[in-house]
Amino acid sequence: QYRELENYKGELKKLSWGPDGKRLAVLTKSDSGTRTWDVWDIATGRSRELEAFDDELMKLHWGPDGKRIAARSNSDWKVWVWDVETGRRRELKQEGGVDHLSWGADGKRIAGWTMSGCDVWVWEVETGKATKLVADNEDDIMMLSCGPDGKRVAAWSESSERIWVWEVATRKRQVLRGHVEDLSCMSWGPDGTRIAVVSSGKAQVWEVASDRPRQLARYFGDVHSISWGPGGRLIAGCNGSDQDGEIYLWEVETGKARKLKGPQDLSDATLTWGPDGKRIAAWEAGTAAGEVWVWEAETLKLQHFVVPGGQVEALSWGSDGKSLSTFSRLDCSVKTWRLSEDCCLLLSSDFSPTENELTCHKTSISSDLSCDIARLLEGRGAVHACSARRGTRRDKSASGR
Repeated sequence: QYRELENYKGELKKLSWGPDGKRLAVLTKSDSGTRTWDVWDIATGRSRELEAFDDELMKLHWGPDGKRIAARSNSDWKVWVWDVETGRRRELKQEGGVDHLSWGADGKRIAGWTMSGCDVWVWEVETGKATKLVADNEDDIMMLSCGPDGKRVAAWSESSERIWVWEVATRKRQVLRGHVEDLSCMSWGPDGTRIAVVSSGKAQVWEVASDRPRQLARYFGDVHSISWGPGGRLIAGCNGSDQDGEIYLWEVETGKARKLKGPQDLSDATLTWGPDGKRIAAWEAGTAAGEVWVWEAETLKLQHFVVPGGQVEALSWGSDGKSLSTFSRLDCSVKTWRLSEDCCLLLSSDFSPTENELTCHKTSISSDLSCDIARLLEGRGAVHACSARRGTRRDKSASGR
């Protein structure tokens, strides 16, 4: 099944998948300079235009409940939040420009730190109420993470090499023991009781209440991003070393680490867990190859596919944990992929709104697709999965209106 993304026009400036993988926010700019801000429903192909904004926006931050999108303006560093259903926006007031944003997992609060690096702000998104958390004047905040329920905020100071945790309601601040040098990434666990920290070859998990760090297996290279699995049992980290380019998978309780190896350097990869925590996907945004890797978290079994057209800009899991959607910047197409039980990756839809065409490239047809869709895919160059596994797949691609 495929849908046309209606009214797509102008130069693509920003895009971001919603947390449920069913909506795509896209910011475009016309030749006349007019900016258009839309959210598409992928199932229906229809869009809702959000209230216009004249300034350039930085990174788009979807709220975890999918009801709102936050962004910082480029010129004055103000924070804005759009209601996806109504399309309206509101400014989150604060003193001074904001340099970074972090949502709480319940979608009710969002945190940011000021450009001066001395203050943290936490907003209640529904009311716009702001709470200012004051740091020491001699310190400068360089990293921030909002707790899942938005009631606590963690921040790292580069000058003091300390991690602070604030209780937002009381503004009480806790300093975690020990110095943390050259922090590269920090993330709250899904239950809100632990914080994972990676710095200078060390990976640690802090139990915030007891202020006790748990040492994870050491790594080599430069881990630049970490991602907790949905159950809080595993943490994945991407190694940015030019020599390794591997992905580490730590078991939180034992501290043991395993390596997820792909066919090439994955130093710039982005990681995304499936909703059930059974799989993890990696891709390198904007590269010409358009490759995507998927591992089974328990067995480390690897599946790999190449997105036709390349330049994968965004990836999102389906709610069943067995399907993936990708957005390619080159042809502005949304493609949906399905993982079969025998580890064969099957393309279920491939639509390019810029050409109004459905194209299949070396694609196999899943047996669970409807007859009408199967015939449509077959007519565009796909073959049935059973034939592909027997080695009779045709090296063919076709397209049609």
